[in-house]
Amino acid sequence: GIMTIYQQVSYNILSKVSPVTHSVMNCLKRIAVIVASVLVFRNPVSISSGLGTALAIFGVLLYSSVKRWEGNKKKMARAQAKS
Repeated sequence: GIMTIYQQVSYNILSKVSPVTHSVMNCLKRIAVIVASVLVFRNPVSISSGLGTALAIFGVLLYSSVKRWEGNKKKMARAQAKS
């Protein structure tokens, strides 16, 4: 069924990215489910769940920024090594 497909896709992604990246992607999925639930089913959002979702989004953005910064740092180091 659908869960078998989901598990297989998740496993394939995990083989291509780090476990931390996979975990962040899973967090993004949960955020999307929460937002869809609020929009589609009109589920009320408490202050604590809103803050939790905001914290999760902030964490994902922070992680993305750090990964991008690390990638740029490695590119610069390789470029300097070639010079």
